[in-house]
Amino acid sequence: MKLENKIMKLYYGTSYNHFIEILVNKLKPLGETKSNCNQHPNKNNMVYLTTTYPFTFSFNEEKGAVFEIDLLSLDHNLLYLDINFIWSVIKENNKHDLSNDTIFKTVEENIKDFQHYWVHSINSLSTCLYDDMIDPLIIERCCIIDWKKRISLQMEILDPIINVVNHSVMCDHYQEMVQWFFGDIQELPQVKRIRENQEMFPDKDFQHEIDYWNLQSKSRLGIDVMNFKNNHKKTLDNQ
Repeated sequence: MKLENKIMKLYYGTSYNHFIEILVNKLKPLGETKSNCNQHPNKNNMVYLTTTYPFTFSFNEEKGAVFEIDLLSLDHNLLYLDINFIWSVIKENNKHDLSNDTIFKTVEENIKDFQHYWVHSINSLSTCLYDDMIDPLIIERCCIIDWKKRISLQMEILDPIINVVNHSVMCDHYQEMVQWFFGDIQELPQVKRIRENQEMFPDKDFQHEIDYWNLQSKSRLGIDVMNFKNNHKKTLDNQ
């Protein structure tokens, strides 16, 4: 199975408090990572990566940090599915009325058998696990955001429902937000969404909302993107 939309970047979201530690040492598992769909935490000895929700996971302090990693730089034999993905598949096809805890325990104990489903996990849930520490030399960029200065954006990324159904509806929206945070696109997806609402409801005036999100799109207040690719190349050339 191939990755959808030619996905080549994975992201790790965390508190800014871990920023220096990750760059100086390595990106390590920081404990249990519970999915926002309130199902089960993933194994705490793996790094939790996502294509879509890193800024949600970075929102646990006043400042957040999101690290960008090129998928091609990772050992694909160490990539695993998000346990919540296979849990949802088994749950949906559960014909024996197994309890949630029984399903989860079975998946966790046999996660090695599901290793090759990591592509399905990214395509269907936008998340996966990595069974090793990640060298800072393969981190390409980092986005630091001061959430106190961007309350509107904070409310937009706060607590999305992370499950297979919601992914099918909202994946593009959240991925476009990631692109905007990193400066890869100029317009927040909220602008497009409101314009679509305007077309659906031509009798209602949405101009105030459009103007507001256009201003938010143009402002980079509280957002700082650092590009490490050139520095890493120099480091590798000098080794």
